[in-house]
Amino acid sequence: RRHDRRRECDNSPEMASQLIANLEACASRDDLGDICQAIEEAPSFDQLALAQLAIASGEAEVTAAALGRIESRLGAALGAHVAARYSELITEVDAVRSLEARLVQSHSRVERLAATVRRVRTTTVGQHEQLSGRVSQLEHMQEC
Repeated sequence: RRHDRRRECDNSPEMASQLIANLEACASRDDLGDICQAIEEAPSFDQLALAQLAIASGEAEVTAAALGRIESRLGAALGAHVAARYSELITEVDAVRSLEARLVQSHSRVERLAATVRRVRTTTVGQHEQLSGRVSQLEHMQEC
């Protein structure tokens, strides 16, 4: 279905112009959620076809200016969104750093524990082999 929408938009210069107009109108509200929703709902179009249309119609400067305004408004909306959530973002970054520190500590403890288990295993395996050998000798002596 997306391919059909793309072909439909590629074949209609008005749809590309309408998309720019819709984004520009939406971007004038400076609401990042509305802007993102408008972009998601808009049919995709071929950027090369849009550029060729703008050049052929003599509206390259107008189209570039409109795209520049949209980009500027998107940047402002994104900046406002980040600024509004700055303390929350910093809190999350601090929490992640704290968790990373705890993870490093846990990893270090696990490594030490693994080394201890290897040492104990090495020690007990040798003792077990000695004990098994002696039990076998005793069994052999009892059979005689």
